[in-house]
Amino acid sequence: MLTLLASACIFPVALIAGVVISHDYERERAQLIEKTITTSRSVISQVDQVFDSVETSLGVLATSPTLFLRDRANFYSLTTAILDKQLGRNILLTDPAGRQLVNTLYAYGAPLPLHANLTHMKRLQLTHAPAVSDLFREATDSRAIVSVAIPIMRGGEHLYNLSSDLSPSLFSNLLAHQGLPSDWVAAIIDRSGTIIARTKGNDKFLGTKASPDLLNALLTRSEGSINGKTVDGTAVVAGFSQSQVSGWTTVIAIPVDVLTRDLRRQLVTLGFGTGIVLFFGLSLAWLIGGRIIHANRGLIAPALALGEGKALTVPKFGLREADEIGDALMKASKRLAVTQHKANHDNLTSLPNRGLFYEVVARQIAASARNKSTLSLLFIDLDGFKGINDQFGHAVGDQVLRQVACRLGDLLRASDTASRLGGDEFAVALPNTDVKSAEVVAQKLIDGLSVTYNVDSQLLQISASIGVAVSLDATVSVEVLVRMADDAMYVAKAAGKARMHVDARASQDAYTMTK
Repeated sequence: MLTLLASACIFPVALIAGVVISHDYERERAQLIEKTITTSRSVISQVDQVFDSVETSLGVLATSPTLFLRDRANFYSLTTAILDKQLGRNILLTDPAGRQLVNTLYAYGAPLPLHANLTHMKRLQLTHAPAVSDLFREATDSRAIVSVAIPIMRGGEHLYNLSSDLSPSLFSNLLAHQGLPSDWVAAIIDRSGTIIARTKGNDKFLGTKASPDLLNALLTRSEGSINGKTVDGTAVVAGFSQSQVSGWTTVIAIPVDVLTRDLRRQLVTLGFGTGIVLFFGLSLAWLIGGRIIHANRGLIAPALALGEGKALTVPKFGLREADEIGDALMKASKRLAVTQHKANHDNLTSLPNRGLFYEVVARQIAASARNKSTLSLLFIDLDGFKGINDQFGHAVGDQVLRQVACRLGDLLRASDTASRLGGDEFAVALPNTDVKSAEVVAQKLIDGLSVTYNVDSQLLQISASIGVAVSLDATVSVEVLVRMADDAMYVAKAAGKARMHVDARASQDAYTMTK
């Protein structure tokens, strides 16, 4: 009987241990893959910040009066003086066709060649919009470079192109500062699939095409993971993320050997520990075996529910250790819920913060495209709020913001999403809402938010300026849609307080062309 009882204890516990081991293996593997994706997303965001910084510097330089006076000698002196304050290795001024007029790599007045990337120049000539080139070779020394360029327009006439060349080493250094494990492989590639920087074999693979596995994946999605091989033939599991702004991609790969080695070591350790526990547990199986099996089985579902972020209730088992674990799971579940809420909501108003709002709007844009419906977005800026802060202090201003959040909740549908983006700026997503309906909602909010606020017996008056943007298809990203609504809000604000303005541009390309 004791043998039967011991066997009855061993088999269920061994089965549970096997489930836990298998689950742990898959969980660890999924976490590592997710880490490669999130890190890739972070790196490509940093790459876009580099491009944005260079574009901003060039934009400031493009306002120099010396350009429009055609005083290139003084413009050359100006660019030389500020060159060490920006990221590029040089600054070039060309005509729209790509003929170089000023290049800080040369002495002023020296003969200058044509721009080495006329395709890049042609793109500016066609789009009249800032652009980042793919990797190309410099005309004089065949050095690999990337060009960030902006067109200089005046009165609708394309006068010049102003650009700055970036060295691939800039992106190699960016990868090096990510602190990735030494046996992982990370790379940055341009729109054409050419390797710009790589953590291993950078000199060898610079300027070559990325692996076919990655390039094929990018044909169907801009972010995710793949199983494949690197350009040097190493079998890997890789996460990648492609920028919607520059079209560049970051990929971070974990060699399969490394992935299985680390996880196998953990499994062996866990299995060995489980075996020891089972061995010593047999001596007590006839006393507490039944209760332990019951408790273990009862804890599996709550543990899995906790891993999925679900609310859980753990029953009492009458076994102190099991009950303590159940209590710990309950506390962890509550803390996780609180932490998730804090991470996704504004501390002052309890409205969704910018990060959660962007996630919601991204899903709604995709849903609108599938359902062939219209998504409208309102960008709200409070008129006169700064004066309240200055006159009555931030404590009173905070109470006003809380009341604004409450009014938004009262005035909107349950399907609408309101968010505090920061300061006195709010945003509202209106699914299944066309332009006319969005205007009605905007006016309703203007009227509702303009009613007097009673704060500590003080009657305060503010109003709201609202910009309205409409997404008609899935080509508009969240950032562009918010920026369109923000621009429309500024138009409304310029026309006076308590007004709205609609910007119904429906695609990211159209928006870019109008900037």
